[in-house]
Amino acid sequence: MAELDCHQLPTVVTAQVPPQFSSSYNNDYYEYFRECLIIPKDFPREIITIVEVKFIIGCDGETTLTYIQARGSSHHGLITEISAAINNMPPWKPGRNKGHNVKVREHLSFTIVEGKLVEIDDHL
Repeated sequence: MAELDCHQLPTVVTAQVPPQFSSSYNNDYYEYFRECLIIPKDFPREIITIVEVKFIIGCDGETTLTYIQARGSSHHGLITEISAAINNMPPWKPGRNKGHNVKVREHLSFTIVEGKLVEIDDHL
C-alpha cells in the first residue's frame, strides 16, 4: 500500500489525536509566547487589544500563519511580532487521523493589556 502524502490531503479542523506543542518551554505554548513575543515599546499602553490568529500545523509539525486580525489597535509592530512568533514556533507534534499525520487548523486569541500579554485563548 502506498504511503499517504499528507501535504496532498485537506487541512482538518479537528484530529483524532490533536497536535501537541512540544518544546523546551515545558510543552507550553503560553510560556513560549511570554518569552518570545516582543511587544513594541511604542505600543499604546492605554489600549486593550485582542489579536486573533489562525495557523496550520503541518503534518511535519511546522506552523504556517494563515490569518491575523487585531481589535482595539492594529499597531503594525505588534502584528509583525505576533506573526514572527507564530512562524518561528518550534515544531509541534503533528495531529493524527487513522494513524497518519494530518494538517490541522488552529485558532488563538491574544489579549494585550497595558502593553503586556495577559491571556491566550485557544477555545474559540
